[in-house]
Formats: sequence, structure tokens, C-alpha cells
Amino acid sequence: MEAELWQIATFALLVLTACLQIAGLVAPVWIWLNNGDNHVGIGLFFRIGYEREGDSPTPDGFGEIRIDDEDTLKSDHWYGIVVAELLSTFLTMVLIPMLYAHYDRVRYNLDTTTVYYISVAVSVFASIFNLIALLIFLIYHGDAIREAPEIGDWSFAWGGLIMGVAVLIQVVISMTIYRWMGKLGKKLCLLQWSIHSPSPTRPLTLIKCSMAIIPTTQETPSVTTTDNTTTTGLMTCCIKGDVPPA
Repeated sequence: MEAELWQIATFALLVLTACLQIAGLVAPVWIWLNNGDNHVGIGLFFRIGYEREGDSPTPDGFGEIRIDDEDTLKSDHWYGIVVAELLSTFLTMVLIPMLYAHYDRVRYNLDTTTVYYISVAVSVFASIFNLIALLIFLIYHGDAIREAPEIGDWSFAWGGLIMGVAVLIQVVISMTIYRWMGKLGKKLCLLQWSIHSPSPTRPLTLIKCSMAIIPTTQETPSVTTTDNTTTTGLMTCCIKGDVPPA
């Protein structure tokens, strides 16, 4: 089975999101200020440019934007941003092989239920952790977004913008996985039918899948599956091979 367009698009968006998040983790641009005479760049793990001299927390022309280590790199809320972004990036990276695993299982008509639900959960939590980090940053460093453009060209909280774009893409990915991956799994793996009469000319080879027995008021014969279990009624399961008509 060839990959569908939505699978290719989702995988491409996922790779793009991972690249954006890695850039946000390593680039010292969560607060970037440049007034022509001095510049400072603060990342999640280190800073570059202007260092505090004497008792002056910021050089002239940087306004009231807090760039001191005690307000950024060494503060508790900054640690919270770092942890949330690390978790979000890790989950995004995990989701890449999971999407491939889902496609691989669909290609061989195997059960995709477990991969589907785990993929949905991973994508949702990746978005949530990223959003939490952005909210913390906005609460404590919203001034960097509001006032930085007035300091000089290219002065801005670029790290927050990068992660903001990433979280928007993550939401799209989560919606795509939930909607289309589930639809594809049902389309290729799940069939519903009612067994009305047993017949030796209708061999049913059932493979292990998501099987749900739906109660029915009509009498229906039992069917023995490949794992030697017997069931009756309406079944939702996977069929390996074609089922000849009665």
C-alpha cells in the first residue's frame, strides 16, 4: 500500500516541528536585544553578548526588560520552561518513528489500535507541554515581546515565536492523527458483519485485532477464531484474506 497524501504531509509537518523545537532549544534567542551598541541573546541554557557590569542590570537603551541571570537562567520559572520544552521536543521526536510504525502496520493489514491511541496521546501531550512553556514565558517575560522591537532592529523574543509556530503545527498534527489515522485504521482493518448461518464453505481466518462483541437479540452461531476462542453475534474484527459469500 502506498502512503497517502495526508501521511506524507503529516510526516513532513512533524519533521518541521522537530527542527523548530530543536532550534528553539539551542538558539540563544528567547530574548534577543540589540540597540546598536550592545546586544544580548538569552537561550534556555546559556546567554551571549552583554554581561552585567557593576550594579547595572542592563546597559543604557535596553529599557526595563529583565536579562539578569537571576531573572532568567537561574530562576525557577526558567527551569520550568526548560523542562516543559525538553519534554515536548522528546515527545515530538518519539512521534516520528510511531507514525512510520503505524504506516508499516497498515501496509501489512495488522492491528493499528495500540499505535493509534499512543500516537494521539503523545501528540496531544507534546502540544500541551509546549503550550505550558509558552504560557510561563509570556507571564514572566511578556515585556520582552512588547518592548523589544522598540530597542532596535531584530530585537524580539524569537524563541517564543519559534515555539509558538511549533505548537500551532503540533495542534494540526494532533488533529490529523486523531481524524485521519483513526479513519484509515477503521477503513483497512475493521469490518462489521453479522454471521447468520455457519457453513464449511465460508472459512473465516480471524487475526488478532480490536474485537468487540456487540450484543444482539437474534440467535447467531458461534465462530472459532485462530486463537481457539469461540464467540457469537455481531463482531468487529480484522479479517485476513477474502471472505467468500455464503
